[in-house]
Amino acid sequence: RILIEPADSIHGAIDGPAFLFGSRSNAATLQSLRVHQPPLVDFEFGAEWTIRCAGRTFSMADPSTADRTSYEIATDYGVVARLKSAANRPLFVIAGLGGRATEASARYLLKNWSSLAARFGERAFALVLEFPPPFREDKVSPVAEAV
Repeated sequence: RILIEPADSIHGAIDGPAFLFGSRSNAATLQSLRVHQPPLVDFEFGAEWTIRCAGRTFSMADPSTADRTSYEIATDYGVVARLKSAANRPLFVIAGLGGRATEASARYLLKNWSSLAARFGERAFALVLEFPPPFREDKVSPVAEAV
């Protein structure tokens, strides 16, 4: 059974396996990432939108204010992470700086589900994925990893 809830759900209410989509648009994603101590990955939003993971920083100009041409020529970044919910169940985060990276990160997780499960098992992990221009979801490189 799949239950779809709004992005304003609070982390403590997540009691079963869950998939959280989106970064800035999903408060539950940001809260869930920060609950894990130390954080495996974190997002920051300002004039630049940033992902921090494994001592590295990945940024792009705020995609919500970029014109189409600027956004299309920018390198976008996404995150696939496995954490644990407050009830100690799997919690997956699929989030990008821009919308295209969120969608492509979900496709990456779908395509690589078995190999990620074999590699990380039930451990928490975070992968940062890079999507250089011209954007193609099959043109992806993992650029940072935290466990």
